[in-house]
Amino acid sequence: MDEIVTLRHTGQRTRKLRAEHLNSEDSVTDSVGKIGRVLSLLLLVVWGLSFVWGYSNSVLMLNILGLLLAVIGLRFPGIGLLGVGLLCTLDPLTRNLLLSGGLWRWNTLNYWLVIVILLNLRLVLRLNDTNTRWLEVFWIILALMLPLSVYLNDGLQDLLNVGATFGILIYFVKASRDSRVYYWQGIINGLAGVLGGLAFYLQLGNLPYINPNSWAAFPMTAIFSIALALPGAGTIRRGRPFLLLLAAINIIWIFLTGSRGSLLTALVVVVFYMIVLRSISWTTLFLVVGTIAVFWASNLLWEREAYALNRIQRLFDPTYSLAERTSGRSDIAATGLKIFQERPLGIGTGSFRAGAIMLNIQNGAARPAHSGWIKTLAENGIQGILIMGIMVGSFLINGWLSHERHRFAVGFLVTVVLAVSFVSKEFQGKDLWYLVAGSIPLLNPQHIDAYLREPSNTVRRTKRRGTRLL
Repeated sequence: MDEIVTLRHTGQRTRKLRAEHLNSEDSVTDSVGKIGRVLSLLLLVVWGLSFVWGYSNSVLMLNILGLLLAVIGLRFPGIGLLGVGLLCTLDPLTRNLLLSGGLWRWNTLNYWLVIVILLNLRLVLRLNDTNTRWLEVFWIILALMLPLSVYLNDGLQDLLNVGATFGILIYFVKASRDSRVYYWQGIINGLAGVLGGLAFYLQLGNLPYINPNSWAAFPMTAIFSIALALPGAGTIRRGRPFLLLLAAINIIWIFLTGSRGSLLTALVVVVFYMIVLRSISWTTLFLVVGTIAVFWASNLLWEREAYALNRIQRLFDPTYSLAERTSGRSDIAATGLKIFQERPLGIGTGSFRAGAIMLNIQNGAARPAHSGWIKTLAENGIQGILIMGIMVGSFLINGWLSHERHRFAVGFLVTVVLAVSFVSKEFQGKDLWYLVAGSIPLLNPQHIDAYLREPSNTVRRTKRRGTRLL
């Protein structure tokens, strides 16, 4: 009789724990949805006010808002993900308009993410998926070769930029219980890109110069966020049409920058959209929306369109030299290859600018690598480029081995985007690392399931105790 009473109480406790867990998940989703709607309205207001109090002040206000949400995210990860996503989207604007004073002023977001990592170090160490592990190995290679660096600040900056990815990953892992959290980060970041891009181009004559390649990372983060949201948005009413509209406009902003590397990356993302949608009707809708956006932008910003087309045409114009067509990037790549030939084991993390001087290559001009591949090859040698290649390829391999279309699409997206982007970009932008962090829970749900289902583990332990009583 005592065993029966005990089992009855055990069953009641099991049902209670399940109900509490489900109610908790529903509460989190509802909170994220409410915050997402309020945040969407605030984005509209703050970017609108940029015409009154200045573009930089709007960027500052949104950074404060994003950081506040990120701090709240220590307790409510879904809300924190919206804040961190907004900060990562704004990062190119923040670095160019607000934080331009050296290592300690460039890294407000990085420092916060380091704090998040330290507070959640056990979680990072528990993630056993291949993508996280290869990313960790790559970071360790950079750290081990830091003592060889001639430019220590540059090397520390690389460690911060790559290492901060784990902080973003923590938010994604903790918030990935419900696909709607992914949906809302796509909406918020996509809307931030659309409204911020429109305000930027309309006020372009009154703003300080921003390198187009750097600014393009702003709408690029937006379309990456939409890519992460798209696979799970099919169950949300009118979710995909709104995401595709935001994506089309952000791609137009990228085109108007004239950044050829960014435009190529955007085309890779478009291919991903097509793989996920896998529907003639959805593809037609995306193409129609994109065409309308192109004509709208052409009439509104025809000068920027002419500039972008000229940049693209110049790349294929045989009357220009290779260096002129690539804005000197071919010469820099040749410098990196010569450094590697001289020092195949690398010259130290962050030392690329010193490499040409030390080895008297290209008249000893000190220039950044402008390429993650070339930078790693020169600074970290054959072992660094090998680990980087495996890390980049691990996403595609993981998606392929899953035998699931959406996971394969995500793996394809991350690997090809990294492979293409690192031809013309280094590690400082948050756009690529945000994509990497957001893709890991989508590619490796089995590895984070134990963490996300801790209440269910309690239920199972209770069941086992009841079984032993029998």
